[in-house]
Amino acid sequence: MKKWLIFFSTFLFAIVVSFTSYLYLYRAEFTAQALSRLYGTPVQIANIRVTGKDIELQRLVLYNPPEYTMQPALTIKRVMLKMTPLQAVGYFFGITPNIRRIEIIDSTIAIDETHPETNWNTFLSNLKPHTASTSHLCVVKSIILRDTSFQIKNKSLHQHTEKLPSIYEIEIELPNAPLTPETIIYEITKQTLKSAC
Repeated sequence: MKKWLIFFSTFLFAIVVSFTSYLYLYRAEFTAQALSRLYGTPVQIANIRVTGKDIELQRLVLYNPPEYTMQPALTIKRVMLKMTPLQAVGYFFGITPNIRRIEIIDSTIAIDETHPETNWNTFLSNLKPHTASTSHLCVVKSIILRDTSFQIKNKSLHQHTEKLPSIYEIEIELPNAPLTPETIIYEITKQTLKSAC
């Protein structure tokens, strides 16, 4: 009996280690797929770097739907989540993490106004239903965007784009309450676009 117990314990441990390793190795792909489902268009993430104090998404690219000519819709050099890997793991077990800060660094946002509905209105329409998600909650203390630039294309510009001056810092305000990641992404998107107006 003891041998069987040791065998099953070892087997279960091997499965957990294998599954965790698989998730870790393909973390960028899984995160990109989740964001693609939210925005309704392809998202690419070059790498996710994990340290003892934070999680960093590197080179995030969001593509426009095919009817828009500007590509990509968004590029971000770095997204820093000031939280520990242990907090990230706890999130998947229903523990609400406290994210000290989210920093979105060096982003370029392309706004395509050549259609009746802009590309970002389409993205917000895709994101909105997900804000009713019942997924796990997060508490985010502050969200800062640094070095954000905007490119605009509309019918009056023909094939050209207009570049607006970069904004050094944008602070996003969220309700002081636990929120789903989907709601946080929606609010970041919506409030960042308001800064371009």
